[in-house]
Amino acid sequence: MPEPVQRPENWPRRLHDFLQERRSRPFDWAENNCCFFACDGILAITGLDPAAKLFREVCHGALDAARLVRKHGGVEAIAEAQCAECGFVEVPVGRAQRGDLLLLDVDPKYRPLGSPGAQLAAQAVLGLCDGRHGVFAGPGGLQFVPVRHCRRAWAVGRRSG
Repeated sequence: MPEPVQRPENWPRRLHDFLQERRSRPFDWAENNCCFFACDGILAITGLDPAAKLFREVCHGALDAARLVRKHGGVEAIAEAQCAECGFVEVPVGRAQRGDLLLLDVDPKYRPLGSPGAQLAAQAVLGLCDGRHGVFAGPGGLQFVPVRHCRRAWAVGRRSG
């Protein structure tokens, strides 16, 4: 397993600034989908972009996102693979800390996150932990969900213990 990327000393400010900048930015399949939102946050915190290799240059809309998600086995499989590659260790959801990656299951009958086209691509969405809440890209900007509702978490740029 690779040595995890470490967070710089000023990571709390970087996370705060990132979330402030994204506060009212709506979900967009080409630039602010759940994977890009989470990876942009990780990039802001650590300087590492987990989406750079596989997705940035080939995802330009909902159909591209749906194809990529299907090709790679779903959002959860993408998160598992990218976290393993980056050295981000899975932690119990109850131990997630600010800046960690979260996975939230989305009921197919009720998709409050994302756009009406969400049915094309996601049964789960990715977001970031901001303490007691998971933060996710939504149609009107950031949406906050209690962390306890998330199903999985990965420690980003920190020791998992």
